[in-house]
Amino acid sequence: MVGDSHPTMEGVTDEATEQLALRLRNAALLARSFYGAGFTAIIDDIIHGHRYEQLMYDLDGLPVHFVMLLRDLDVMKSIWREMKSPLADSWDWIDEEIREKTPRGGLWLDTTHLTIDQTVDAIVSRLDEAQLPPQ
Repeated sequence: MVGDSHPTMEGVTDEATEQLALRLRNAALLARSFYGAGFTAIIDDIIHGHRYEQLMYDLDGLPVHFVMLLRDLDVMKSIWREMKSPLADSWDWIDEEIREKTPRGGLWLDTTHLTIDQTVDAIVSRLDEAQLPPQ
């Protein structure tokens, strides 16, 4: 293994997949540790496709609320272009992976026309929808 391997514009390499799995596993271990100490833990990551199943496996036995924040892809690309991101037109594959290959557990929230405060309010008011049944 070499250093830090990220997904590319074409997708996720085998090495990036391995490192992403390790990152998610360690995030779940940390969440489990905080939960055991009486805290509410939040994992913030891009969960898509098989990573959803991995997260559920790694959090087995804990109460889980899952929230997927989605924006219209064209709106997201426009925001990325405004930020001068060189990747604005390169991540269609991850949007497709999320929308077509990720299980629909929890709360899926379209944030296209929501501010940050409105997004938080929507999550808090709909938290019961985000709760997943025990594994």
